[in-house]
Amino acid sequence: MCSSDLLRDGVARYDMMELLGSIDEPSPEVIAAVGGVLRSDDPDAVRDALRGVAMLGVHAAEFAPHLEHMLDSVGPNPNPNSNVVPVRKVNIAGALARVSATTHEKALDVLIDAVRRDDGAERPAVRHLTHLGGRAEPAVGALLELRKREVSAIE
Repeated sequence: MCSSDLLRDGVARYDMMELLGSIDEPSPEVIAAVGGVLRSDDPDAVRDALRGVAMLGVHAAEFAPHLEHMLDSVGPNPNPNSNVVPVRKVNIAGALARVSATTHEKALDVLIDAVRRDDGAERPAVRHLTHLGGRAEPAVGALLELRKREVSAIE
């Protein structure tokens, strides 16, 4: 399957981004392949690449400026009945936080804000926070609030 086919075939693209992202010591070619999809004009391809970039973590640090630009470019949610924009913003922030060797304050703020809201973006935010280790410490209060909300909803 050539790279243009990979971009068109959503299932293969998602699987490939997950496979490439899971490599412990990725080669420059692996990082470049994920980065090529990240820079695609196809929003679905970018969504899949965000997963691969996030999984690569600090190995994909070169994409931090691009991710920062993407995060700054996310506008307000035009449809309050949809969680597409909040989840996209969380996935960008999560990838940015995970490629950063130190705490990325802006990305962490987006993740913490998502945990505090109830618009469907809290679960992806929690998923990203679980991969940050000690860099997620500022999110502990928001995570405890989420747990309290969920327990209250059950009772």
